[in-house]
Amino acid sequence: LISGMVMALQIMQSRIFSVVAWYHLSFVVISIAMFGLTLGALKIYRGDEQYYRDNFTLVARRHSIAFAFFIVIGLLAQIYIPIVSEKISRTLMNLPVVAVMISAAYYHAGIVITTCLTRSPYPIGKVYGVDLLGAGLGCLFVLGVMEVVDTPTGVLFLTSLSFLVALCFAAPNIEGDSFRLGTSTFRLRNLSLAFSLLFFCIACANILLPQPFLYTVFFKSATVTRSMMNYEKWNPISRVIISKERENQRPFLWGRSPLLPTEYKATYQELYIDGDASTPITKFDGDFSKHKYLEFDVTNIAYSLPGLKKAAIIGVGGGRDLLSAKYFGLEKVWAMDVNPIQIHLLTQHPSYRDYSNLYKLPGVSIFTHEARSWFRQNTEKLDVIQMSLIDTWASTGAGAFALSENGLYTVEAWQVFINDLSDHGVFTRTVSVAMNALFNLGVKDVRKHMAIIHSHLISTLLVSKSPFTLEQIEALKKTALDKGFELSMLPDQPLPGGTLGAV
Repeated sequence: LISGMVMALQIMQSRIFSVVAWYHLSFVVISIAMFGLTLGALKIYRGDEQYYRDNFTLVARRHSIAFAFFIVIGLLAQIYIPIVSEKISRTLMNLPVVAVMISAAYYHAGIVITTCLTRSPYPIGKVYGVDLLGAGLGCLFVLGVMEVVDTPTGVLFLTSLSFLVALCFAAPNIEGDSFRLGTSTFRLRNLSLAFSLLFFCIACANILLPQPFLYTVFFKSATVTRSMMNYEKWNPISRVIISKERENQRPFLWGRSPLLPTEYKATYQELYIDGDASTPITKFDGDFSKHKYLEFDVTNIAYSLPGLKKAAIIGVGGGRDLLSAKYFGLEKVWAMDVNPIQIHLLTQHPSYRDYSNLYKLPGVSIFTHEARSWFRQNTEKLDVIQMSLIDTWASTGAGAFALSENGLYTVEAWQVFINDLSDHGVFTRTVSVAMNALFNLGVKDVRKHMAIIHSHLISTLLVSKSPFTLEQIEALKKTALDKGFELSMLPDQPLPGGTLGAV
């Protein structure tokens, strides 16, 4: 049980760190855990071996209780001490404090596990087997917990269970099962039961109250309170919140055209994944004429090509790309997301399903699926595959591929996507990956298959299975001219300068 709690705690703390800090800091939890566990092991190694052998169950019971107490200390540190700040000095000051407060629980867990492994009278092979079994089951257990409750509340339930772990280690006698605090004497057994019940009740209250009192306040370098959000949901891969409605505001566009008319407005709520990556849930009443601003986003330029009927959206998010595909008249659209929270919002949640109204549109399929797997099974030939700015900082923030995004930014994945295109279909998204995918598909002159259109900070890359036709090139030129987009690369233009030309 203690091994399972240690693994479950690491996973939950990593999830919270992914929200309050950047993803690369979430993996610091592993280092913190190893540091604390090692200190606990050294405590036993350097201590009186005979004492620990004679009293190993009492030592394990006492430190199991301490482990549970310090889980709560670590949780409070994670959610109430801002780790990321615009001032590097504040980050350098706060991060070690949080790390020490988190490591205390692992220190006591290290004492318990090391005592059982090295000082108990049982065969080491069996004890170690139980340790590994518990660690594995703890990983499975925590995934189930994180699907049901938010992660801070899950840590409270974990605390409650960790107090009960102490009861699994037998106390040698009444005297050994007690400790003194001033003039008062307390039994460890009663203390464990009382605190287990207390934290179970606190966790239940945090769920059942209209608004939880224990939640993450700091997101990266921002602060978000309950009054600023309409919705919150955690699961093992994300923490999703939705902001208050923004009525008749400047439209949410990724690559806004400089020619966007000022009278174009939109009403939407912003969906944030892990506190930073955002996507709009646009209010849509079925009247497409209210959403002409979609023509002024460079990420939608692929829809200016002629003869488009079928599209697939990778990473539907709040549904903006799906709304765009239907606005431009595509008959059939498959929209997928690996995160079931977004799919639930768009298809089942009564407040947001009927707010976006995308599930009602004819020819629309919205579902949870990992894109690479779905495209391997797909038998349809698609005219557009759109994957616009779908990353949630998991790969870019960590400096390595992580979670669902590890399979999308690869040459092999792009070969799968391009194979599912119709003869003149296009895939919107990085240049080097696109070029390698085309080379591997036998294309020699990749420039005839690629176009890059730019607006402000966003460039959209179009990749075609077949060389772009003259009709398609003229359509892109016309749209770019009408909307004020910059044509960075087209098949019929001279090689661009700088790094892009060198590539």
